[in-house]
Amino acid sequence: MPYGKGLMDGIEPQTALTITGAVAAQKNLQINGALTATNHSIRYKSHTLYTFSANFTPVISGYHLVTLVGAGGSGGVAGTSDSQVIRAASGGGAGALVSKLLYLSSSITYTVTVGAGGASVVRTTNGSTNGNAGGSTSFSGTGITTLTALGGGGGIGSITGNVAGASGGTASGGDLNLSGGGSGTTNVNTNDAAATGGGAVNYFGTAYSSGSVTGSPAGGRASTGGAGVGGASGNSITTSGGGGSGAASSSTSGGAAFTTTTTYAPSLPFVLNGVGGAGSTNSGTSASAPTAGTASGIAESSAGAGGGGYAANATAAGGAGSFFGGGGGACADQNATGGAGGTGAGGGAAAARGSNRTVTSGAGGDGLVLIQW
Repeated sequence: MPYGKGLMDGIEPQTALTITGAVAAQKNLQINGALTATNHSIRYKSHTLYTFSANFTPVISGYHLVTLVGAGGSGGVAGTSDSQVIRAASGGGAGALVSKLLYLSSSITYTVTVGAGGASVVRTTNGSTNGNAGGSTSFSGTGITTLTALGGGGGIGSITGNVAGASGGTASGGDLNLSGGGSGTTNVNTNDAAATGGGAVNYFGTAYSSGSVTGSPAGGRASTGGAGVGGASGNSITTSGGGGSGAASSSTSGGAAFTTTTTYAPSLPFVLNGVGGAGSTNSGTSASAPTAGTASGIAESSAGAGGGGYAANATAAGGAGSFFGGGGGACADQNATGGAGGTGAGGGAAAARGSNRTVTSGAGGDGLVLIQW
């Protein structure tokens, strides 16, 4: 038995077992006593990833790491040509993340419920509409604690004043219960327009929100990018890039990528190293989606980063967020479209200064359930 390499091969502890380092389970690990996992990073051999609701029957009885992410909310929208009002909209909040080590029996079928992302909202006439909340994700069955990851809140739209940001979802039942990131607020003046990006999934232990729009925007319009798992998008009076998987964005450039391939303590096989999408104020240069880096694991290579914000005097479209990253906000004199949130993340808001323009918010990302053994 090569303990020095951290391997467990068919071992059957009869008493309490405490794990303090990385453990690779090469065969079924049966524990009849209590299991305490301190900063564990168990390398599981198999997994099932659900992006839709279903039933799960384990192939073996034993300990499984079950991780849930709630769905993201969609952004709000606002639009009017009335120069005596503020047009303001905030992005959607991200869903919560919950993770727990559960003993599951192969003789029991468990219920997997995956929340749907908040649907995009659209206005083609003067006025405002709030976004839709993301759906809740849960895992339940006989003999276990029910795990629940609530979806993020929908963004707010208004043509009567500034708006608050949406809240991230909350989690319950897990060894790890992490609330999702929210969205930024607006604090601008009469005849201005502002839209904020969506919040990011809380993956590294901090819930990052999108930036806020505060002050007197250049040209009367401003937006912020979506948050990333490694940092918020910047506060702005013009536009900001999306948060990265490893750092916040403080300008129109996206936040930096995560610099190692080490995943977070819940032993999830996601490698999130996307660079945040760039923001734009140029009518001919769109805000961008996160850019790809070198990565492996379940997630796409640009994962964990938010889309860029876009503010322009013509049409504007915020960048879409990647896996767990929020969508960018969009603000324009003409039509505006917020960026969609990545899996579990909030969608970007949209605001327009013109009359009867089409303003479309970014949809929230659907939740997921990951089961490892």
